[in-house]
Amino acid sequence: MKLKTVAKIAASVAAVLLALIVAAMLSFDWSLKKAVVGAVQGKTGLPFTIGKLRLGLLDGTLHVQDLKLGNPPEFGPLPLLSIPEIYFAYDLEAAKTNGLAFREVRLNFDQVSMVVDAQGRTNLTEIAARLDKAGLSQSRPLPTNMLNGMTFAGIGKLQISLGQVNLADLRTTNPPQAIVIGLTNQVFTNVTDLTPLAPLVFKVLARTMFQLR
Repeated sequence: MKLKTVAKIAASVAAVLLALIVAAMLSFDWSLKKAVVGAVQGKTGLPFTIGKLRLGLLDGTLHVQDLKLGNPPEFGPLPLLSIPEIYFAYDLEAAKTNGLAFREVRLNFDQVSMVVDAQGRTNLTEIAARLDKAGLSQSRPLPTNMLNGMTFAGIGKLQISLGQVNLADLRTTNPPQAIVIGLTNQVFTNVTDLTPLAPLVFKVLARTMFQLR
C-alpha cells in the first residue's frame, strides 16, 4: 500500500473520529441543558430557559448563555432574571489541595425584576419560599457530599455587568419602572471574600435611588 494511500486513510479516520467527538460533546451539552432546565422547572414551577450550555470537563469551564428565569404568573410577565452570560473557569490545580478556586468568573445580568403583586406580596419572597420548599435554599444542607471539606480559595478575575433593575407594583396602574444601572464589565481581581464588592453594591443602590420617582 502506498504511503499516500495510508496517509489519506489516516486522515479520513481522524476526521471521522473528530466528528464523533464533536457530536458526542454537543449531545452531552444538549442533554445536560435539558436536564438542568427540567430540574429547575420541576422543582420551582417557574419558567426557565437556557439558550446554550457548555461544560468543559477537560479545562474546568462552564459557559451558560441566554438564561432567563421567569416570575410566578401572579407577578406578571417581567422576568425575574435575564442573564446573557454566566462563565466559570475552575482552577483545576486548586483541587489538588482541596481548594474551591476559579481562574475567572463572568456574570452578565441584563435585567433583574422586583415585583409586588395585587395582594402585596413580593416576587422575591414568594420565590424564596418556593426554593425553600424544594430544598434548594441555603438554609438546608446540600444533597451531596461533593463540596464537603473544600475551602474557598478565591477568584482570580471576577467580571460583573448589570443592565437594569425593573420595579413593578401591580396594586397600581403605573407601568413598571426601569432603573438603568449601566454597569459594564466591572472587574475585580484576586477576590477572596465579598469586601471588594461593597463599592459596587453602593454604586447600584445610589443609581437606583437617584432614578426612583
